[in-house]
Amino acid sequence: TLTMLILERLLRGFGVGAVLVAGPMYIAEISPPALRGRMVTFSQLFIVFGTALAFTSNYTIIRLEDFNLDWLATLHLAEWNWRWMLGLGVLPGLLYLFALLWVPESPRWLPMHGRFEAARRILQRAHGPEAAEAERLLVTASFASGPSACSGPASATSRTIVWWTLMGCLLAL
Repeated sequence: TLTMLILERLLRGFGVGAVLVAGPMYIAEISPPALRGRMVTFSQLFIVFGTALAFTSNYTIIRLEDFNLDWLATLHLAEWNWRWMLGLGVLPGLLYLFALLWVPESPRWLPMHGRFEAARRILQRAHGPEAAEAERLLVTASFASGPSACSGPASATSRTIVWWTLMGCLLAL
């Protein structure tokens, strides 16, 4: 039904939005400082590549209707092309969900909850023993200094932030 389609697209939009925010943030947390910018840039490039691939697959599904092949007729592309487009979008999501089984927890979240040893192991695996210790000290120091000066509702309403947010929204249009 139309209601189910709208709800599904809304739910999928929230999921994709969460991944687009959380993925690069996690990559920035786990990456060594020397590679952090490069890793987040590659993440953004892969997001754009995935979007282009989705548009290409949708276009291909529409164009396949023009071929008069028997096996394509059994797929009912003319009537069900939108179902195929939505259905194929599930495959990358399932692959991503399966891949998350091997992703370690955030090395910043763990110390915030008192799990210092687990954070140390993850940092050692990602950075090596020496760099992991330096990164652990930086993370610990950032917690000791309290909330940053740019956090909280006052900073979110500053003129600079509001101006840049409006500019971003206008550019998105």
